[in-house]
Amino acid sequence: MYVRKQIVHNLHVVRALEGKGAVFVDSEDDVPEGAVCVLSAHGVSPAVHVNAARRNLSVVDATCPLVAKVHVEARRFAAGGQDHLPHRSCQPRGGQGRPRSEQDARASSESSRCSLAGCASVARSGAFVRKA
Repeated sequence: MYVRKQIVHNLHVVRALEGKGAVFVDSEDDVPEGAVCVLSAHGVSPAVHVNAARRNLSVVDATCPLVAKVHVEARRFAAGGQDHLPHRSCQPRGGQGRPRSEQDARASSESSRCSLAGCASVARSGAFVRKA
């Protein structure tokens, strides 16, 4: 079994899989045609799926459901012509989940949007949006 990239950011898991015979590769092109290829929990671009199918790989997509959800949302926002995603974790918040001040409340509408092109997970989704 071949695993494209590091399946998770956990060295113990990676080493355990290596001990069981998993071979970690940088690209699906490094996997012999027709072999099993496990895709990382971090997700991959649509081009990786296309290339894997072209190479007749048996794909096990281990993409985390939360990562997949972000990818779907990114494509939805990109299709609507938006180049930013609303992102609650960017909002300035006080201890009770509220903006710390009136100024933070005003700023949160701007700071709660993250660039689609700047998000690594979104980059893997293929949802790049370029504005002229």
